Amino acid sequence: MTDFVPLEAFPLAGGILVGLVAGRLPSPRLRYPLAGALSAVVAVAAFVLSGEFRVSAEFLLFDLGQAVGAALLTCWLVQVRERRRSLRIRV
Repeated sequence: MTDFVPLEAFPLAGGILVGLVAGRLPSPRLRYPLAGALSAVVAVAAFVLSGEFRVSAEFLLFDLGQAVGAALLTCWLVQVRERRRSLRIRV
């Protein structure tokens, strides 16, 4: 049996984690730029750690898309949830 590590899950999981953290920031001006920048760092780390840089630099574009997309979507979903929660408390 071979050891299988789903390397494509790293950019997604990292992006989701970044989105969860960035979505809780109090400053709306920093929320999305910080999520994008940190998820780009996560994507580059996944690209290097998985060894994809030895094959082709095009894999970095795929990892960037996964990480940044997951981070921004998660950040937005956290904001929607927080907004709904604050409306529910006020009523």
